[in-house]
Amino acid sequence: MHKGSRQRNLGGQRGWSGRHPILACCKLLNMSKRSYLFEPLAKTIKRILEPSKDISSTAPVLLEAVANCLKGEWAAYWKVNSEEHVLRAIATWSNNSEPLKPLLRETETRALTLSEGAPGRVWNSEQPLCTTDLVRDMRLPRSLYAKAAGFSSGLWFPIRYNQATCGVIESLGQHSWPGDQHFFKQLMILGEIIGETLPEGAQS
Repeated sequence: MHKGSRQRNLGGQRGWSGRHPILACCKLLNMSKRSYLFEPLAKTIKRILEPSKDISSTAPVLLEAVANCLKGEWAAYWKVNSEEHVLRAIATWSNNSEPLKPLLRETETRALTLSEGAPGRVWNSEQPLCTTDLVRDMRLPRSLYAKAAGFSSGLWFPIRYNQATCGVIESLGQHSWPGDQHFFKQLMILGEIIGETLPEGAQS
């Protein structure tokens, strides 16, 4: 992959009422703060999102931070459109450009229904998903474009606000993520923190 990043936009703040977001989520999932893997990333996300009033301008920066932490080479933010009841990508990020053009075009124009593709399945289950078989677990033709770009694995986790999924973050690359429950709990905390820190109106 070439160095340098490519980020693309496609598309008020609500805080934690004085609670520490990491401690609150860890308590919710019966985990200790010490066990939380993504605490530095969570703090970075709060610095990115808290001053923002427009998710479309900050989502690519958010995706870059998440992808770098997760060792991903591509990331997309799939936002729930509650009126149409579909997922649409409002931003993408990648550390390469040319091989990703077909995947980018398909992502920009695709609307996913509940349970459609990996993002739709995460939306429906409200649980993270990781795979090393993109052709099986991603929707055609996105899976073929992802494989052609050199990606071999994928990771998706829900963005949660007020006990509902308002979006899904997708990370693709060559890194194999653990599919165990401990790692998934970490991702659930991350999704809760992002959801609670999103600008006003981005949760719906």
